[in-house]
Amino acid sequence: MKKTQRWKYLRAGMKSDHGDCTWVVGEWQSLEKPLVQCGHGYHCSARIIDAMDYVRGEVLAQVEGRGECLVDPGGDKECWEEMRILAAYHWPHGEWVRLAVFAAGLVLPSWEARYPTDHRPRQAIEAANAWLAAPTGEGGRAAILAAWAASLAAIEAGNTAAWAASYAACYAAWAAGSWTA
Repeated sequence: MKKTQRWKYLRAGMKSDHGDCTWVVGEWQSLEKPLVQCGHGYHCSARIIDAMDYVRGEVLAQVEGRGECLVDPGGDKECWEEMRILAAYHWPHGEWVRLAVFAAGLVLPSWEARYPTDHRPRQAIEAANAWLAAPTGEGGRAAILAAWAASLAAIEAGNTAAWAASYAACYAAWAAGSWTA
């Protein structure tokens, strides 16, 4: 298969989430065949948002793959025989929380229109923002429970937009709470 540019997240120190690979920008990493999706190979995604689902790391890396490639049936993950980092961008934990708060804010009006008396997603967003201002564990953990309950209520009600709002708020609260634990 031809070379292609993709995305992956790495842990601090440019380390892979699984295995013992430490990456250096520009250096190819190679492995022995056979490739095994989610088991043996260098993994990445075509879209940054998909890469986020697999690893919530500290480094966003633009990668290039070459050689044999397996594509996940869902199409959101690829497994390559060879890979190298083209560019690496530091992505601290607080940025994950900011992104989740932003996404929750986009869909919060749908939730509030459907459930005007249920303020749990808004409270979760507020708790995540408070954590951003002064990172502590208790505020984030309390917000997680409120937002998660709201997301379950939205699922039961069959309201996709409301679920998205509560899920995003839940993720924002989870991100704030979990990284202080």
